[in-house]
Amino acid sequence: MAIAVTCCASVANGQAWAEPVCGPREPLLRELAKTYGETPTGNGLTREGALLEVLASERGTWTVMLSSPDGRACILAAGERWRGMPVTAIPRTH
Repeated sequence: MAIAVTCCASVANGQAWAEPVCGPREPLLRELAKTYGETPTGNGLTREGALLEVLASERGTWTVMLSSPDGRACILAAGERWRGMPVTAIPRTH
């Protein structure tokens, strides 16, 4: 899982990578928790059935990960200074 650590450390230092880092979801989650203390803080499903997750740590690091139904996940972005915000209901219009 050194690839995931390398990718996220590069993004946290202000560097970008050309392609997302991908692999099985569960090992990526374990590595992000172990290395950065990140845990899922929110998620949603795309129209295609993929799971979009935001993981964050108490130190403010964060990762955005997209997982397909077959368990393959890709880290799309990562960074620092995460700030959680309360969910606000959007009024329905008729």
